[in-house]
Amino acid sequence: MAILNAAAYTNVDACEEDRENCWKVNVNGAENLALAAKNCHAFFVHVSTDYVFDGTSGVYSETSRANPLGYYGKSKLAGENAVIGTGVEHAITRTMVLYGSGEGLRFNFATWLVDRLSKGESVNIVDDQYGHPTIVDDLAIAIRQIVEQRKSGTFHVVGSEYINRYEFTIRLAKIFGFDPALVNRIKTADLNQKAPRPMNSRFSIKKLESETGVKMKDVDSGLRLLKQQLGY
Repeated sequence: MAILNAAAYTNVDACEEDRENCWKVNVNGAENLALAAKNCHAFFVHVSTDYVFDGTSGVYSETSRANPLGYYGKSKLAGENAVIGTGVEHAITRTMVLYGSGEGLRFNFATWLVDRLSKGESVNIVDDQYGHPTIVDDLAIAIRQIVEQRKSGTFHVVGSEYINRYEFTIRLAKIFGFDPALVNRIKTADLNQKAPRPMNSRFSIKKLESETGVKMKDVDSGLRLLKQQLGY
């Protein structure tokens, strides 16, 4: 038996002000679920984030030193430590820039882009935030393999390609047949966001691949799958 904690307070900017609720969800909630899993001898999988790092020091492995910049990242790191502290048999899966399709879901980055660009509306996208866009199908497959193989520890579970948000958007536009001229290049500073972001979240996924055999998709493969799922 396994228990998966995919719940989190993920509004990064809101976390800077709503700190009490952020902590309750991302730390207390994770700890309580981990304790419940321990009590019923279940394997516990906790979903975490690249925001536990500051995004300044190259390629991050699972053993790299964490240094969160904002309160969201601090709460997620504290959540990881709370899970570990319970002594439950567990896996922590750090992921980022999740996108995918499903009924009744709020927009994610990719589906928001599809909605806007399909209507001929322009979008302003930053070109100085880098990471690994990750289609949720791959995250689900990886978590299933981790559970079935009972792999304990921390795993980086992200798309295989490292790219900035602007380049990702241009690739999406081309694959879906939208006009790339609708995409305006801006900088993160132009957004005046409350919470600091890790600007270069480059992950190594060698541990995931070698220990589970999972292969994560690159950007084009993920976007082609999304296009098929959305019926374009």
